[in-house]
Amino acid sequence: MKKIVVTTDFSECSENALIYSLSLCKELNASLYLLHVFHIPVPATDMPYISVSSEEEEKNIELRLEELITRVKYKTGYEGVIHTITDFNFTVDGILSVVRDTNPDLLVMGQRGNTTLADRLFGSTATAIINLATCPLLLIPEKCQFNRIKKIAIACDKKTIDNINKVHHVIEMNTAMKPEVLLFNVVQNEGEENRFNREDFSELIGKGVKLFFPIHHDIHEGILQFVNDIDADWLCMFPHRHNIFEQWFTRLNSGNISQQVKIPLLLVNELVQ
Repeated sequence: MKKIVVTTDFSECSENALIYSLSLCKELNASLYLLHVFHIPVPATDMPYISVSSEEEEKNIELRLEELITRVKYKTGYEGVIHTITDFNFTVDGILSVVRDTNPDLLVMGQRGNTTLADRLFGSTATAIINLATCPLLLIPEKCQFNRIKKIAIACDKKTIDNINKVHHVIEMNTAMKPEVLLFNVVQNEGEENRFNREDFSELIGKGVKLFFPIHHDIHEGILQFVNDIDADWLCMFPHRHNIFEQWFTRLNSGNISQQVKIPLLLVNELVQ
């Protein structure tokens, strides 16, 4: 990874995501771009109001970005350059546009609140970004601190075999950190692992990837338990329509699972090449 874009809305959780990203950039010797997307809402009222021009707002945003950069550099001792990008646009459209224009290796966003994963994803800008971003998306939970990436757990299902290039992509983008890569599929009983042909993963196993079939009566909770049991630094998923991970997000959103993903979540959708 050589170029990382981090979004900010000037909240505490986005500042934490920036601090996390600075440590990641140090580890990778990567360039960091700090992005803020803004637009000026028009009040739905007949009452007179003072309008702020986009130029004036952009100047204000640039000042706030400078203050933010000064603050995080003081906190972290980071001495590298932090490039800034501002875009006058709606949030999702602006983020996707910048990703297309800058072609980063990774997009980083902070996620706030002591809530379930789906509470943090559904109804937020991250939902659209997950489906439409043309680069991998890394979601940083609030208050999550950077640890050297030693283990990446990649959750897979049968469709992963048809998209094995995504696994290769994750391995390649993390080559510099040399993490242990653990590919796993949660099964509900011992016999279910026979649904997978281990030969389909032979090339990955030959590259040092380890394959696991943890048993749990509930696949969704089993994913969370496996990540916790192996002390993973990142959890990686390949969300696409009608796979188990889409169902997982939906189920989490219903409030049936109280556990949380407490480590960064790397999402690589079908648009990532």
